Amino acid sequence: MKILSNAFKYTPNGGIIKLDLYIHETDVCVSVSDNGVGISDEDKKLVFNRFFQTSHNLRNTGSGIGLHIVSEYIKLHNGSIDITDNKPNGCIFTLRFPLIETTAVSVNPVTDYVEEYQDTQHEEIFPQKPVLLFVDDNQDLCNFIRDNLMNDYSLLIANDGQEALVLLKKNDVNIVVSDIMMPVMDGIELCKQIKTNIEWSHIPVILLTAKTADEHKIEGLEIGADDYITKPFNLEILKLRILKFFEWSLKSHKTFKQKLDVNPNEITITSLDEKLIEKAINIVEKNISETEFSVELLGEALGLSRGHLYRKLMAITGKSPSEFIRLVRLKRGKQLLEKSQLQITEIAYQVGFTSRNHFTMKFKEEFGISPSEYVRTLKTDEIE
Repeated sequence: MKILSNAFKYTPNGGIIKLDLYIHETDVCVSVSDNGVGISDEDKKLVFNRFFQTSHNLRNTGSGIGLHIVSEYIKLHNGSIDITDNKPNGCIFTLRFPLIETTAVSVNPVTDYVEEYQDTQHEEIFPQKPVLLFVDDNQDLCNFIRDNLMNDYSLLIANDGQEALVLLKKNDVNIVVSDIMMPVMDGIELCKQIKTNIEWSHIPVILLTAKTADEHKIEGLEIGADDYITKPFNLEILKLRILKFFEWSLKSHKTFKQKLDVNPNEITITSLDEKLIEKAINIVEKNISETEFSVELLGEALGLSRGHLYRKLMAITGKSPSEFIRLVRLKRGKQLLEKSQLQITEIAYQVGFTSRNHFTMKFKEEFGISPSEYVRTLKTDEIE
């Protein structure tokens, strides 16, 4: 508890710290008292404000965010907190929570849905734990996130935007959750750096913002933030928002695989990625009859290294570069089976396969039916 740790922090050696739990009328009360340096009447009015620091002349003065988070979490539970003097020295923090009657079995629909969703979808989207980068300058909140998300994600923690960029360069990150107000580099600038970099622009960014910071929301949306969550936030809601992005990613992969003609804006979240996928499809189609057209040539045409090309295409389409090229060839082959009078062997060569057998094998792997069987179904449909 932040209040208890502060009591130890500002109480000298040999001092007294007391923790009391009691019921007063219709409230459950928790009080923490100490005989330390105390808090002035002027500071009592401001101590719960974000980034406020007391006038104590101490080296270990904190960031001024801890008590703000405490007060916001207490409000979430319909509680209150106040400070009084503990005469002759020190102060008393009193937390009050209303007594609420509950049934024997408590059901949390959000938690239940998150757990069910994780069981059915999480492993389908990522064979290994997805990598989540959490960025916040408050160490208490970072520790809380680490304790609660480490079982579901490979968690990376940064305390400002600059640290986050270093981690992004070294890791294949799947999603970023970042506070807005941070030193060195804030969340708005971090989001801008991500969304304007072709290597990272596919990564969803969720920004954490204060209730009154509407100007931050507008600014963030303008530079490509994908979602906002207001602080203080419900952890289960955050989990659900993250999972929704992974669900959308899975649906995008299926759309790219199943639809014959895919509009790039159906499977991307930024205009930068939309242009990239559109260009990649056009490049493959332009070279579709070239059997020697390779991943290296595609990467060179797009200005991406093999590693960056792999990460981009896997994130957006669910296909590796070689699978991406092959799928574009197969889709064009499928179109030709539907609309042309060409033989299967001719179509195979036209879309860059070295033989009819190879085309047939890959066609059946992708679409679950051989080219000749597909042609027969088309003719049957025409007759009916």
